[in-house]
Amino acid sequence: MSLAEEDVWFNVTDVRQYLYCPRLLHFRFGQPLTHKLSYKMEEGARVHQRTGELERRRSLKAYGLTDGRRRFGIDLASQRWGVRGRLDMLIERKFESIPVEFKHARGARQTNHRYQLTLYGLLAEELGVKPVRRGFLLYLLDGKAEEVIITEGMRRFVTRTLREMRALSRGEVMPEGTKRLGRCRACEYLHFCNDRW
Repeated sequence: MSLAEEDVWFNVTDVRQYLYCPRLLHFRFGQPLTHKLSYKMEEGARVHQRTGELERRRSLKAYGLTDGRRRFGIDLASQRWGVRGRLDMLIERKFESIPVEFKHARGARQTNHRYQLTLYGLLAEELGVKPVRRGFLLYLLDGKAEEVIITEGMRRFVTRTLREMRALSRGEVMPEGTKRLGRCRACEYLHFCNDRW
């Protein structure tokens, strides 16, 4: 059975946000609310664009590679999972494909970023590229590329998370928020969460 049968499509970033705080998905699908983009979000979009322009001229040294062809801004979609997104960069080599996601942050080994990258890997493979066994998170604020080995366990976790998200998107009950309250300070939905003030 296709998870996309109900015509509810997620963006790859929805997985990252759900793992950051499940309420973000609720405010998008269960109780659709309009929100204003934060300064951090707007700045991140500007830096993303600039990084893509710069990456076209750079070598692959930051990734520990000497060869590979780069493709930028690749639109990916999976009817099977009901997910679409735009991958920042894909490095294609003879025996592998390597997704790269740009992050307007410092390298902090954030779990939600790693699973977002895993999902990009799954979508890229559905596109018909060579196998994806690893990817990179390019943290723009400190210029470091973090290699992420994409395991079978990570793939299973992402597909299980998509099923959870689909069930949540059908409901009207607000889920528990993140237990890390520091995340709430810059959230665009903070004023909708009465238990976070």
